[in-house]
Amino acid sequence: ARDTSSICLMTGHNDGRGTLDGDALSGWVVFNLKDVTQGLFLARMESWFPMETNKRTEGWTAINNGKRTRHRHLKAPPPPKPADYRVEVAVNGVITKSLNETEFNDLCVEPGYNLIICTLWDDEERAVKNEKEDVELAFRMAGGGRKAIMGITHVYYA
Repeated sequence: ARDTSSICLMTGHNDGRGTLDGDALSGWVVFNLKDVTQGLFLARMESWFPMETNKRTEGWTAINNGKRTRHRHLKAPPPPKPADYRVEVAVNGVITKSLNETEFNDLCVEPGYNLIICTLWDDEERAVKNEKEDVELAFRMAGGGRKAIMGITHVYYA
């Protein structure tokens, strides 16, 4: 349905993207991957969200709000990342990567507008073995608090 608060006739049309969004206060997102043979995990990422727009973490001051348990701007550059911005990747409970913005961007390609594919895990030794194994792969943003937001729309693994 059209958004009644907007005068744009296209507001509310089928242009939505389902994303799993998070910032540095959101904690880990964990994927339980079945029958992994090639040690490869790629994700379609969205990093252009404006700062401090993750409604879930609004008012939080700690990761997961101290508990243990998207707005898009087309044709505008993504907001700058905070100096302490990091992306961390863990495989089977062990952090294998802790990347600053430049290092993270080096893992990504942008084959089209609003389309970023990032290789978060590429284990060549596992690919040589070619044996099926269930793997826990986790991803989080660390540093930056609510100032940097990342969304994942698709995951691919082999």
